[in-house]
Amino acid sequence: MNTSKSTETAVAAEGCRVSYRESYRSSMVDFHSHDHYEISLIISGNVKSLLQDRSESGPQSRLVLTAPHTPHFIFLETPGFYSRINLAFSDTFVTNYVPEWPTLVKIFGKNGNIILLNDRQLKLCQSRLTELQAEENPFRQRLRILEFLSLIADLSRSPPPRRITSLPPTCYRRWPTSVPTTPSTLWPPTWPGD
Repeated sequence: MNTSKSTETAVAAEGCRVSYRESYRSSMVDFHSHDHYEISLIISGNVKSLLQDRSESGPQSRLVLTAPHTPHFIFLETPGFYSRINLAFSDTFVTNYVPEWPTLVKIFGKNGNIILLNDRQLKLCQSRLTELQAEENPFRQRLRILEFLSLIADLSRSPPPRRITSLPPTCYRRWPTSVPTTPSTLWPPTWPGD
């Protein structure tokens, strides 16, 4: 399993790091883990997100949350463009300052967490991460991370956005079995199995 040494070093030195990536290929080549917390906001692209016990694929925007040493793999399913914003922060950057940490950390799940987002939620997450990236004061960075984690906790409790998928054929009702011949037989129609 691989670890990203450049990000590991930066997070160890700075406490937190926000990075933006857009590309026509994924930078990950296999399952890997980190010594820090990571939140990946998948903005666009036909991406597959794999955790030990869950996966999500397709163009749906999502948050992928991983705690330290949580194996994960995010890659393009089909060739194309994708973009994401990553937030990485060390365990001590936030936990030493927040008595509520044991409650907040639950959003990362035992084996990571994936939260599907609608367009409004995506824009909200993007703006929070952009504000955090611009912040240079460590105290305010911690506050912004806590506010973002609180937002994620709210998103994790809301129902996932509706996906547009085709329904299995059993979900469709058939046309009426008899053709109406007089106005009195127009309603209600006769359905197969009724």
